[in-house]
Amino acid sequence: MTLQERIAKVLADRIIKGVLKPGERLRQDTFAHEFNISHVPVREAFRRLESQGLVLSEPRKGVRVAHLDEASLVEITRMRAALETLALRVAVPLIRDSDIADAATAIERGNHASDIEEWESCNRAFHGALIVTALFTEH
Repeated sequence: MTLQERIAKVLADRIIKGVLKPGERLRQDTFAHEFNISHVPVREAFRRLESQGLVLSEPRKGVRVAHLDEASLVEITRMRAALETLALRVAVPLIRDSDIADAATAIERGNHASDIEEWESCNRAFHGALIVTALFTEH
């Protein structure tokens, strides 16, 4: 995962969890300082988030967290489903028994999660278990 992807993931998590509120302005300086990096990876992370519909970029106004209505959430969910389906098609022939075991463990942990953050962590572990081999295997 690139630096830009990691930053985009952290910011997306904050948006989804409501830490970053709809309409809130996101400043490159703030995140560059927080992550101790230059502005370039932050700017690229903002572009990724914009392509996902999570932020809006306005000329001479900067970047703001998007207001997500029900239609936006449905569209984002459909895009994720399409991308995850494609990722699984690539991954399935490469999945090992240990990957299946890790995915099963993540499901079990998710079934007993005490809050949404814990469930989301288990959800990510489940998806990661199924695609990690494909990502790091030459094909």
